Amino acid sequence: MSALIDDVLDFARGRLGAGIEVELTEVHDITTGLTTVVQELQDAQPGCKIISSIDVNRSVRCDLGRLQQAASNLLANALTHVGGHAREIHCPRE
Repeated sequence: MSALIDDVLDFARGRLGAGIEVELTEVHDITTGLTTVVQELQDAQPGCKIISSIDVNRSVRCDLGRLQQAASNLLANALTHVGGHAREIHCPRE
């Protein structure tokens, strides 16, 4: 419930021009974070095929939660608005 409230507050801040808070940290396993997003969307929409190739084998300075949020929004939009094709997400090593 807390995450839902945070998302609504983020949306409101973004619409009002206040921006969205970002907490940058060194993320050592971004592959697992992004693969989790793909799996959650695949589980939610078993009729759609998602092909993922995520292989990032280095640390990335980012806000993993925000990155997951962005990836989830982009992939969910693709699943909703692009019909008839498998959806692919690629994150190469570099």
